Amino acid sequence: MHDESQTNGSGGAFKAMKRTTVLSLVVFEIICLLSGISRAQQQPAKEQWALGEKKILIVYLSRTNNTRAIAEMIQQKVGGRMVALELDTPYPADYHTTVQ
Repeated sequence: MHDESQTNGSGGAFKAMKRTTVLSLVVFEIICLLSGISRAQQQPAKEQWALGEKKILIVYLSRTNNTRAIAEMIQQKVGGRMVALELDTPYPADYHTTVQ
């Protein structure tokens, strides 16, 4: 005959050990995540300044100044220098001639 009290007793201990192990792993993962977040927020001032010194160049070609208006909006958001491309041979005055 099989004694169920012995099986349940050792099974209960195994479940408790498994639960403790899982909880320990969860706590460890949370600590790792929090330590990574705090390091990311504590970026040295020198590195923060270096990120802000990017050189931005906005180059655009605008036949009707619509693209220029978009380029200006981009410049307001990110800063930088705007440069308009100039064609050697200008577009024809008639738009339909341009797209045909």
